[in-house]
Order: sequence, then C-alpha cells, then structure tokens
Amino acid sequence: MDALALVLILGSLLSSVGSELCPKEAVDGYRLEGHTVTTIQNVGVNSCIRECLLRPGHCKSINYDKQQFICELNRVSVNISVEGSKTASYLYSPMDSHFMDTPGKCQNVTCTEFHKCVEVSNQSLCIATECPAGTFGNDGHCLPCHPGQSNAGSGRQWCLLCGAGTYQDQWGATSCLPCNTGFYQDEHAQTSCKPCPKGKFTDTLRMHACTNCVAGSYQDKIGQDHCPDCPPGHYSGLAALSCEQCSVGEYQPLAGKPNCSECSAGSFQDKTGQTNCVLCAKGMYQVNSGRTSCDNCAVGTYQSSEGATNCPLCSAGSYNDKTGQANCVLCPKGMYQSKTGQTGCDVCGAGTYQSAEGGQNCPLCSAGSYNDKTGQANCVLCPKGMYQSKTGQTGCDVCGAGTYQSAEGGSSCLPCNAGSYQDLTGQDSCILCEIGEYQSAQGQTTCKACEVGTYQDTKGGATCSKCSAGTYQPNKGQTSCLPCSEGTHQPSMGMTTCVSCSPGSYQDSTGKKTCKLCPAGTYQSKWKQTACVSCPANQYQDQPGQTSCLDCVGQYKCTNPQKTVCATLSADEKYYCLGEKFAGYKSFQNCKQYCLDQGGCVGFVTPRNHETWCYTCTGNTLDYYKNSDHWDVSMCG
Repeated sequence: MDALALVLILGSLLSSVGSELCPKEAVDGYRLEGHTVTTIQNVGVNSCIRECLLRPGHCKSINYDKQQFICELNRVSVNISVEGSKTASYLYSPMDSHFMDTPGKCQNVTCTEFHKCVEVSNQSLCIATECPAGTFGNDGHCLPCHPGQSNAGSGRQWCLLCGAGTYQDQWGATSCLPCNTGFYQDEHAQTSCKPCPKGKFTDTLRMHACTNCVAGSYQDKIGQDHCPDCPPGHYSGLAALSCEQCSVGEYQPLAGKPNCSECSAGSFQDKTGQTNCVLCAKGMYQVNSGRTSCDNCAVGTYQSSEGATNCPLCSAGSYNDKTGQANCVLCPKGMYQSKTGQTGCDVCGAGTYQSAEGGQNCPLCSAGSYNDKTGQANCVLCPKGMYQSKTGQTGCDVCGAGTYQSAEGGSSCLPCNAGSYQDLTGQDSCILCEIGEYQSAQGQTTCKACEVGTYQDTKGGATCSKCSAGTYQPNKGQTSCLPCSEGTHQPSMGMTTCVSCSPGSYQDSTGKKTCKLCPAGTYQSKWKQTACVSCPANQYQDQPGQTSCLDCVGQYKCTNPQKTVCATLSADEKYYCLGEKFAGYKSFQNCKQYCLDQGGCVGFVTPRNHETWCYTCTGNTLDYYKNSDHWDVSMCG
C-alpha cells in the first residue's frame, strides 16, 4: 500500500471520530446503482459523508456498506425508494441536507475530478484523491506504474504486481499481458515470460507453468505450443526431447505412441525404427515373439505359408531330407512312406508296386500279375499261356495240358472247349478237333474218332452227327456217310449198312430211305431191284407192289396200255382214240375210259382223207370221222 493511500485512510478514520455529521435523511436498506464515481475502502459512514462533502462539484449522494465498510460516492441524488434497489447491508444518504460544522478554509473551494480540498497550514489545497489507470499516488502526485505492474483504475491508488502467468514490459500499464502459448511465468512482477524448456509446452495463454510432452510425443525446441507426435517406428516417454527408434524385434505402425510392440510369433524384425514386422518366409517359422530372425524348418517337416509359427510334419507318402523347405517331396513311383515326418522313402518289395507318386504303401500285385523286382511302379502281366491266381506273387504258373490262356494277365487257365483239345502245357489256345473227330468234354488232351454210323465234316465238333436215313457208314472217323445204292434203302439214322428192296418194290435212285412200290400194271419178283417189269401181253395188275401179273382171258377182253385193267366189251361197243390233233371224244360211253383216258388206241389208225381220220376198233368195221364240228359214224372204206 503506498503512502498516499495510507494517509487518506487514517485521515478519514480520524475525521469520523473528531467531526460528527448528521445524516438526517439517510435511508437504510437501499443502494443507488449505476452512478458511483469513486469507491473508498475501510472508512466509517461519517468519513464517507465527509469525503462526499469535500467534492461538492462531483458527489451528490453516498452508498455505504455497513458490513464491509465500503464507501461509494455517487454523482447524482435521487428518490431512493423509487429508483434505488433494496440491499440489506447498505444505507443511502443524499448530500443536499448535510453540512459540516467545521468546514474551515475548504467550505467554498471546488476541486477538479479525482481531487479534493484539504486544509494545510491554515490554507485550502486541492490534492489528488484517485490516480488514473496506469498510475499510482505519491505525495499527492500520480506517477506511472513500473514495468511488471499495472493499475486498472477504479479508485486504487497503488499499482498491482503482475501475477504468475502474466507480465508487463511497459511503464504506466493499465493491465498485465498474458504469457503467450509456448511461454510461462511462475513469478510476480515480471517484465517478460519464460519460454517452455525442451520436452514441455503450453497451448493456452496466461500459464504459470509448462506441461510435459505426453508419452509418444517430443519437443526439441524451447518456447513451443505443442509437442509433435513421434513418427511411426518410434516412441517416447514423458517430457521427451526426442523420439527413440523401435528396437530390433519390435515395431510401431502408428504415430504418437509411447512404446513399441513386439513382433508376433511367425514374424521378425532385424532393423531398428521399423513400422512393421517381416513375416517368416516359406520353409521357416518363429514360435516366439520379439525375434530378430526366423528358424529353418527341420528335415522331415515343411512350411508352405508365410508367417508360420511351426512346421508341420511331412505327411505319409512324402519326405524332406533338407531343412528350410516350403514343401515335402512326394515319394517317387515304386516307393512309399507310411509314416509322417520322414527324411526318405522305402522301396516297394517284390510282389508289390506303387504306380503313383506320394504312395503311403505298396499294393500287392493283383491276381494275373507279378513282380520279381523291387521298387517297381507297375506289376508285370502274366504272359499268354500262363496265369497267377494269387496276389503279391513274384512269378506266374504254366497252364496245364487241356487248358489255355489267350490273354495277358490271366488269373486262371480256361479248359479247352468241347470240340477242342490241348496236349501241351503253357499254351494260349486249344486245337480244334479234325474232321471225322469230336470231343464232347471240356479240358481234354485228345479228340475221339467218330463211331460207325456217324460222321463229322467240320473241325471243332463236340459231337458226331448220325448218318441220315438213306445213308450209312460202316467205318470210324469218317467225314461223311455213304448213300444207299440203287435197289437198297435205309429208313433209320446212324446205320452202318443199307437194306435191299424186297420183291414188289424197287429203287432207281441212291441215298433213299424207302423203296418204291411197283405201280399197277407192273411187278417185281426179285430183291434189290432198280426197276419193275411191265405186265406181259394179255396180263394186267391193278394193285401196286406186286410180285406178279394177272392173266386177262375171254372174248372181247380189253387191257389198257398200262396193263392195269382187263375189261369185257359187247359186240356193238366200239370206241376210238384221240389222234394227233383232235381233242375230246365221241364214242360209246363204255369206250371212254379205256381209250381216251389211257392215252392210246387199242386198234389201229388209218387216214381216210384230209378231213377224216378213221379209227378202226378191233373186231369192228365201223369208222368214225370228223365232219365239221361233230363226229359221224360210217363204215371205213
């Protein structure tokens, strides 16, 4: 507190004791707002009234706070109950009814604004009561505030020290300036602000301290208003001056991070300051985190993917004899591997094979095949004439006599079919039985000769055919049968001889199963004949198959040319026969069948003229001739 202010306060207190004012029109509980020109602290009510009276040109009423001892000098006087506000701790008093009992020399003195009248050495003197903003009172004079101080006015007679977070580098300042961002001030009455040291910052005004850079950021300069983020691949702690690179085995993909992360299993990083980790290559792995390299897969294992944490075992049917491999090697044909995680494959044994790569076992050679060597991709088919009925064999067996195998890879031998045979072993076909031979059973080593009465005219016969009726065969092993000769026959099949035709029959052809009966008009009295004998003159035979003819006796007996009928004619029964060119007949009815139907004349024929033929019947003198379209009967002349 400056000296002038102290003098004023003490004087006011003393005056309130020595001179009693009479505030007859003071109103308790009211306050006039909006018209105060000066505020005085720590004075009594009488001193407050006196201070107003000493400023007759500028003070017309007062507000007094009875609790805080604050005096407010107002430039106007009003009807307080109308224009004032109720405030319990205040009283209001206008000055126009007050007077001083001892005004002395200042009774009629008017001072300018911010001054009042005082009596010094029996003289009146206007002295400064309030210095303007930016100044302070000193022995009645207002002087400018020093740098590091300020006075905003409002009746204060001294300058305030600039507080923490502010400064003032000018004389006569009305306020202190806030420290800019990046600066701070932790002391009072300072003429400048301090720059934030490295690793710290301020991003707001009027700061009395700097803030540490958060972890993940840094500041390598003073007086800064922010901390840059650490770039990816870097990190920092609290209040860092710089960022550190991520160590090997670590990474950081983001900016502004307080630490780095370890590379996960299956990856690595062998450089510092990296934003990512490197996946383990194919054929490699890493089971731990935070590593700087990956390990090769061991023999018998593999890894076909990047970023692996382990190496699987090679599956059955494959192997690996090298480290760091991305794939296992399939076992070649003729080899196998039944276990996992192996460094090699095994050779297929004799009697087995493996036709594919990557085999887990070796199948047995199937029936019909074999292998007499190891490590084979395929089995060998048994050749023709051989077979193998079992699996997993190293050789084939020879087909026995009576059997054959025409194809490669046979699992058995087939018996020779009926009609064929095989007398040798190891054959791929059977031999057909020759003509004249047969074989009815399967699997035979020979064929049989056809029996007597049979034959075989084709190779490969399973049976012999019986000689048909009309033939015979008296010998074995024949290719055909003999036809029965003329005069013989054979009604049965499979016979060794023929039968002679009996009397009354004949056979004029070979190879017949029956004999012919002698027709009517003929006869045969001998065995084994090739023809029948016509009945002699005046004999006939009206039955077939006869051994003799019958005599035709009596007058007018007529036999036909076939000698099958003997008929007796009356004297007047005449007949004629058809000649060369005439068809039909005109005759006695009894003549018809004996002449025309038998196809020949009984008597003789003589021509008469160019129109008529005369047919003379035996024992008659009548003749018949053609005349126009009918026959006339006349005598033959």
